[in-house]
Amino acid sequence: MFLGNTLAAVSLLLFVAGSPMVRNPGEERVQLGDEPVENYPSLVSVGLSFKDGVGSLCGGTLITERHVLTAAHCYTMGKKYKNFRAVFGSRHKMLPPNNDSDVILFGLKAWTVNPLYKGPADGHHYDTAVITLPRKVKMSNSIKTIRLASQEYTDNVRVVGWGQNDCNGGAPDNYLYAKGWVVDEDTCAESWGEPTHESQICAKFENENGDPSGNDAGDSGGPLYATADDGEDVQIGSVSISKKRKAPKECTDVSSPMKYAKMSEEQGFIQSVAPDAEFI
Repeated sequence: MFLGNTLAAVSLLLFVAGSPMVRNPGEERVQLGDEPVENYPSLVSVGLSFKDGVGSLCGGTLITERHVLTAAHCYTMGKKYKNFRAVFGSRHKMLPPNNDSDVILFGLKAWTVNPLYKGPADGHHYDTAVITLPRKVKMSNSIKTIRLASQEYTDNVRVVGWGQNDCNGGAPDNYLYAKGWVVDEDTCAESWGEPTHESQICAKFENENGDPSGNDAGDSGGPLYATADDGEDVQIGSVSISKKRKAPKECTDVSSPMKYAKMSEEQGFIQSVAPDAEFI
């Protein structure tokens, strides 16, 4: 995982049979992250489906047996491709490893974008979308839903995803994570040179070596986790945007706080599409 320069577009990694890889950089991923010991069974790889191959697009989380939460800008960047796939219960962004995993195909009509989302024109406020799947996910030990935060949680903050992990454009096949902390609104505003919107939460990260880390292209829509009072995970945010730097290739400036869609401010929209999504 690693982060870059102005807004979070969506990185498309297209692995098409018999064709070279095509990259359209610009989205969020986990930079300089580590491979976690624990599994993250709510994490979803939201990708593209072609007649002759598949591609990766964004991260997401399973919030009910029929609904995936991701970023609104993932829809904006991916809608021209029309056909999508979601991989559940897998550390690999493309391949389900065993019978405990699942893959579901879906189209554009499955997406519901937060109607308050206006894109870069207003700083990617309310950057959320809910995907309604054509069938229920096959739940297993490797696939579980995640609870969403209706209040503030700041213990054991982590970001997880398949985004690029360095400024040379490298991206892992298996998800990485980084541990961090929530940054207060005033500090975040000072770093960005603008007020922190009520729909956003800010965070910074370090990897296990103590180096600055964070999400980068490919991580968009993925989770910002924390630990709730009962010791279980809760999702407090979804990867949205980061400040970028250009060298050697565009990537997240991990010295600055990264911005996430704030779950407590998204509750009304999310439950309007997925009424069974659990908020705590």
